[in-house]
Amino acid sequence: MKCIGCTFDLAPTDRFCGNCSFKVEIAHHGDHLKKCPSCESLQKLSQKYCSSCQYEISVDTKNGDFVESSIVIDH
Repeated sequence: MKCIGCTFDLAPTDRFCGNCSFKVEIAHHGDHLKKCPSCESLQKLSQKYCSSCQYEISVDTKNGDFVESSIVIDH
């Protein structure tokens, strides 16, 4: 398994990358994941809000990249 932050080789038990300290999150087989533009945690393409920071995200359906929402939610 490789870190999505720096492509460093990771052990199956690693919780953080030993090279760049990126938090390792395990994806279920078949899930398509992208980084949240706000906190860089891994998110499923189908999610509207980041599960880590609650940032509102949407998906550019042409290439699958996250695009920032024009709506800002204060917490």
